[in-house]
Amino acid sequence: MVAQIRGGINIAMKVPSHQYEAVVAFYRDIVGLPPYDEKEPVKGFVLGPNRLWIDEMPHLSQAEV
Repeated sequence: MVAQIRGGINIAMKVPSHQYEAVVAFYRDIVGLPPYDEKEPVKGFVLGPNRLWIDEMPHLSQAEV
């Protein structure tokens, strides 16, 4: 048996509250990624065939992917 591993389309970025708005603004305004609003209030962006999800995590001190 040969195992095949494939990635999904979702990329989740966990961001602390004190950085959340700046990170969302960066991907929206600087990088220019189109928003993906189908799962409001979660912030998502179209990144080619993938979806970049930015989750606010109050208990974190730094961002994690």
